Order: sequence, then structure tokens, then C-alpha cells
Amino acid sequence: MTGKIEHAVGSMVGSKSLKAKGIQKEQEARALKVQSEELAEAERLEAQASARRERAVAHGAHPHAGHLGGVPPATTGPNTNTFQ
Repeated sequence: MTGKIEHAVGSMVGSKSLKAKGIQKEQEARALKVQSEELAEAERLEAQASARRERAVAHGAHPHAGHLGGVPPATTGPNTNTFQ
């Protein structure tokens, strides 16, 4: 909102720097809004994926499939990257 006001005032009084500041603030606000929307969508998709993994495990998938990315990180010993 501040950006719009500065842009309008800058246009009215002919101040190029004030107008430019207003435009920059408007662009920053739009960028933050897009970022926020993208992060919210990513969170929603991650929650949905987690619920689907849990359902798959409940329906008989190997318990390791319940971890993000499938198999949890290897611990020690042979064949730590395979299901047993």
C-alpha cells in the first residue's frame, strides 16, 4: 500500500525518485506475496504426501516407505540401503 501511495504522489508532483521508490515497493510486495503462496502450496503438498505415505504403510507398504524420500539414511552394516 505504501508503494502505491508513493508512486501516486511521485506521479502527481513529478518526482521520479519517489515514483521509482513506489514502483520498487510494489514489486517487492508482489514478490513476497508470490513467495508466500508458493511456500503455502509446498506445505500443503508435503502434508498431503505425508498422509499418503502413512496410508500406504497402513495398507501394507514397508514401514521405511513412511519416511520422506522412502528409505531412511543408512546406519551401518551391509545392505543398509535395501528393504529386508
